[in-house]
Amino acid sequence: MGKESIRRKYSREISKITNRLLDLERGKIYDLTRTNGDPWLTTEVGNIRKDLDNLLDKIEHGDPSISDILRESLAQARKETRD
Repeated sequence: MGKESIRRKYSREISKITNRLLDLERGKIYDLTRTNGDPWLTTEVGNIRKDLDNLLDKIEHGDPSISDILRESLAQARKETRD
């Protein structure tokens, strides 16, 4: 089997980052009190930075993606159910 593309392998991680960016782009900038303001924005930017760092670390080290982990867990559960 050929190497899976990075975009496909890490699609869940990329989607998480993309969704956070879309929220920012659409003006969904609310803090916990539901008022417009920077507290939420500051937190969200920090979350995006952390998500991106985690994704790059996974890629650099060849770590499994969220999809890989879920696929393995489901395969293991199916195996245990059959046994």
